[in-house]
Amino acid sequence: MRAAVDRRNAAVWPRSRRSGRRGARRLAADAGRGWQPYGRYWCACVYQRCRARDRGPPSGSGTISFMAKLDYNTLNSTIRYLMFSVFSVRPGVLGAQRDTVIHDVRTFFKHQEKRGVVVRGLYDIAGLRADADFMIWTHAERVEALQATYADFRRTTKLGRACSPVWSSVALHRPAEFNKSHIPAFLAGEEPGAYICVYPFVRSYDWYLLPDQERRHMLAEHGMAACGYKDVRANTVPAFALGDYEWLLAFEAPGLDRIVDLMRELRATEARRHTRAETPFFTGPRVPVEQLVNSLP
Repeated sequence: MRAAVDRRNAAVWPRSRRSGRRGARRLAADAGRGWQPYGRYWCACVYQRCRARDRGPPSGSGTISFMAKLDYNTLNSTIRYLMFSVFSVRPGVLGAQRDTVIHDVRTFFKHQEKRGVVVRGLYDIAGLRADADFMIWTHAERVEALQATYADFRRTTKLGRACSPVWSSVALHRPAEFNKSHIPAFLAGEEPGAYICVYPFVRSYDWYLLPDQERRHMLAEHGMAACGYKDVRANTVPAFALGDYEWLLAFEAPGLDRIVDLMRELRATEARRHTRAETPFFTGPRVPVEQLVNSLP
C-alpha cells in the first residue's frame, strides 16, 4: 500500500442502526471482494450501485448529473459523524530516520477500518498557521469510534506521541433545512479534493428567529454566488451541542486559489450579515503519509 490515504476516498458505508447482522454480512462480503479502506472508489447504498460502481463522480459541470443519481432519502437518514483534528509536532522528537514512523502511521490507519472509521485525508497545514503542522479528517457512524481512533493515535503511534493537540471538533450530518439535495461531498461519495479549507461557523442570534422565507432567500443568494465554483465541493455539517460551534465547513478543491476566490465571493451576500464567528481556519494540501511525516520538524 503506497499510502495510508490513497487518491480516492473509500466511503465506508456502515450498516444502519436497524440492519443488524444483515448489514454486517454485507460489509464483510464487500471486504471479501477485495475492498480496501484506502483503495478504489467504493460506496454502497448511497445511489444506484449499478450506475456508480467502478467509476468516480465527475468533477466540474458533470457534478450536477452525478448528484441527480443520489438517493437523497437514504443519505439524509444516514448517521455519520466527522472529526477534524489538528496537531503540532515537537521539533526533533521524530528523529532523522522516519521509515518506522511512516510504517507505524500507515498500519494504524489501515486498522481503523475495523472500527468503521474512514480517513478522508491527511493535510499539511504548516506555515499557513504558526501553531499547527497537520490535520486529520475522519468520519464514522458512531462518535465513540472517532474518539477511540483519536485517543489511540495519540497514545499508541510514534507520530501521535510526538504531537500536541491544537484543535479538534466533531460534527454530525443532518438534512439541510431548505434544500434536501444539499449533500456533503464526502457523504455523496465524491473524491477528496487536493486542497481543503476547514473552519467553524456560528450564526447571529437573530438568524434562527427570522421568517423561513427570508432565510431561504438569503441562502439561495449565497448559493448562487458559488455557481461559478462547481469544482469547489462543500461539506457543511451541523455541530450543535458537539462543541463550541453551530456548524463545521470543509471546502475541497483541485486548487487552493479556487477556495480563496470563492470565499471572497461569498463575502458579498446578505447572509454574511448574520455571521457571528467563523474562525479558526485550517487550510492546506492533502498529502500521503510519507510526504507528511518527512516534512514534519
